[in-house]
Amino acid sequence: MITEKTSVDQSTDDFYSLLERAGFEVRGTRANCPFCEGSSRLTVRIGPGDVYYCHRCHGSGNTRTLLRRFGLPLAPESREVRERRALENRFDQWCDKRQKILAKEFHTLSRRAHRAGIALTFYPDWDAAWNALAMFYDREAELSAALDALCCEKLSLWLDAPTTKVQLLAAFQEVCCAS
Repeated sequence: MITEKTSVDQSTDDFYSLLERAGFEVRGTRANCPFCEGSSRLTVRIGPGDVYYCHRCHGSGNTRTLLRRFGLPLAPESREVRERRALENRFDQWCDKRQKILAKEFHTLSRRAHRAGIALTFYPDWDAAWNALAMFYDREAELSAALDALCCEKLSLWLDAPTTKVQLLAAFQEVCCAS
């Protein structure tokens, strides 16, 4: 899920203040759990996003579960938030599908290239083997760059600059709105 804040989402500051109101002693992205017994400290992991999880009592929740637990009013989810979540779900499914397609193609080409390399040791003049190697080396950079972009790889050998989820989502929205 994209974790960038939008105007309709609750901010992380609101979530941290809600955790403190609930009895959590917050220190960065860790906290002490008010719901379990024991002497261990900072057993709760906060995030990513507005979620928490206690590694001792296995308690977990988010903004809505905390509000419900303390009887505070739940703000109804706005249409914009539902639409944004639906778009992000479609985007995540699209990314997964594209990664599988690219990974399958890369795997197929690399297996052919490996077999061609073996075949060329026995038959150095075999054109089909040379063509399989050429096809893999022609597509390797393109496929690797596309996979790195979809995975938001920070230190990619194939990309000039790293891609962020926000950039990918913006490009996805342009394509969705255009069609």
